[in-house]
Amino acid sequence: MIAKYTLLGMLGICSVEDIYRQKVHSVVVLLFGIVGVMVHLLQRQISIYSILAGAAIGVLVMLLSRMAKGMVGVGDGLVLMVTGIYLGGTGNMQLLCGGLILTAICGLGLLAFFRRRRTDTIPFVPFLLLSYMGMLWL
Repeated sequence: MIAKYTLLGMLGICSVEDIYRQKVHSVVVLLFGIVGVMVHLLQRQISIYSILAGAAIGVLVMLLSRMAKGMVGVGDGLVLMVTGIYLGGTGNMQLLCGGLILTAICGLGLLAFFRRRRTDTIPFVPFLLLSYMGMLWL
């Protein structure tokens, strides 16, 4: 139960930072990662292999950021690495897919109705927050 609220708090804090500063502070994310490891050591709800698979998703997003020359933020990969500690591989993939779907819907709406350009940026972490809230609700 504490892991759910901790992850919700991290995504909330990082969402506000991503919206207003277009950055996610790595210190905040790393502190929540340390808390996630400690919570896992106390509760042991998911296996270490699942945690490693979840963190690997974040690493892949960070590699994608390098290959896309910054079109995807490194902070998004860091956030996904930490969410992988809390959710494991399957849960983190669900979070990522939900966030991508919500971002695509918002992006299409911005392109169609608000005359935004394809090169404009959208903060991604708030969509991860919405995706996680949907996961908790279902």
